[in-house]
Order: sequence, then C-alpha cells, then structure tokens
Amino acid sequence: MDRWIDGCKSALKTLRGALNRGAFSLTLAACLAMVGGAAYYARNAGRTPTPAAPQPTIAPVVMTPSSVETLEDALARDTAPQPIWPLSGREQLTMHDEHAPQWSETLGIWTIHTGVDIAAAAGEAVLATLAGTVVRAERDAQLGNLIEIQHDDGHLSRYANLSTMLVTVGERVLQ
Repeated sequence: MDRWIDGCKSALKTLRGALNRGAFSLTLAACLAMVGGAAYYARNAGRTPTPAAPQPTIAPVVMTPSSVETLEDALARDTAPQPIWPLSGREQLTMHDEHAPQWSETLGIWTIHTGVDIAAAAGEAVLATLAGTVVRAERDAQLGNLIEIQHDDGHLSRYANLSTMLVTVGERVLQ
C-alpha cells in the first residue's frame, strides 16, 4: 500500500513540475480527453442492440361469399372511365408543388398551386377529363373565364383562362 501512495505522490509531483514548466496546454488536453471519454462512455453505456423485426406469421385466408369479387364487379371496375388529357397539346407550362408556395403572375401573390398549367392555342377546344356536372361557369376576376366540373367519381376539375364558355351551370357534360 505504501508503494501505491508513493506512486501517487510522485505523479502529483511530476504534474506540479509540468505545470510550473509551462505544460498547461498538455495537461488541459489530457483533461479534455478524459472528459470526452467519460461523455462517450456515459452516452453509450447500457445501450442494447435493436432487436430484429418480428417475422410475419402467415394467416390462413378465409373466403366468404361477400369477400369474393363477382364477375360483374370485376367488369365494372375494369371499365371505369379513365381521365383524358383536356387539350390536343401536352406542353405543361409549369411544374407545381402542393407543399411549397409559388409566385403567381396571374394573381400577383405567393400561393399554393396544385393544378397543372397546360399550353393551348387561343380558341382551342378544351375537353372534360371525365363526365360530370358543371357547378361553376362564370367570369372570375383573377382566373378569367372559369368552368368547374364535379365528376361522378367525386373529383372536381377547374378550367381557367378560357376564351369562351360553351356550357352553363347544372349542365351534364360527357368525357
């Protein structure tokens, strides 16, 4: 035990001598290394590895008359109308992000725009993307001649900046 105490005294004496000789930076670096090591140990102590995800179990499929698609259901699903492009040209003028506001030259404000701007020649016919009912057909102060069609599948189409409007509110249009 005396030998250990003598070793500690010798280490303290050496440390004091180093500090007196200007080895402060070396001592500070050693202290910072010890603090960093202790922080690393404290952060990672007691961590257990993440367990693997449980393997899915295979459950038997139980079929009942109501869970089986009939031929009529399959035919109706496969013949559901698909939207068409409303113009002969396919040139999109701008790409839009529904989460990022964009500057609107037409409105003169920053706004969220979820639509598609399509290039068209003046007077070109615009088609309904799907069959539906016209719910709005009027001159809008910011969007010009505007037609909105409520489609049978629940979607709403908006056609703006039209040169003329050939439909009226309540009118049924085909695709």
